[in-house]
Amino acid sequence: MDQKKVRIGDAYHQRTKYRREEMEERGLDWARKPDTYEEFPPSLKRVPIPSINRQDGKPLWETLAERRSLREFSRQPIRLEELSRLIWATQGITAKAWGFDFRIVPSAGALYPIETYLVVNRVEGISGGIYHYSVKAGQLVLIREGQFGEELSHAALGQGMLA
Repeated sequence: MDQKKVRIGDAYHQRTKYRREEMEERGLDWARKPDTYEEFPPSLKRVPIPSINRQDGKPLWETLAERRSLREFSRQPIRLEELSRLIWATQGITAKAWGFDFRIVPSAGALYPIETYLVVNRVEGISGGIYHYSVKAGQLVLIREGQFGEELSHAALGQGMLA
């Protein structure tokens, strides 16, 4: 791997991690914490997504044992229910306690700085476009309508599966 990239990556991690000894009063400044949820203007189109049944589905170990990487995909659209499960697996709320919405992914201080954006090509009942997953509202927010497969493929060094 290119040494310059390794140094940049290492520098990023060193500069962005918490160091208690460098924090005022040895803790997080909760008064200045960023908003937990990304918000978009109400004028943007919203698509409600169905909530998932967490009791349904394959057991974790069976799922992991069957996991494989694929490079050829069906041209058939997926159902909205299937997309809802995938989205929940990225940022879904698993518990509410002490004024926090805890998500399926870990986050230092429950700050959750990562947002989920989707490029939808073939999902039943949803037009193609770029969407933001609004965790709090349980819906998709349409950021830009259209087909973006070619641009994604180009940005991912020509991986045709994205087109």
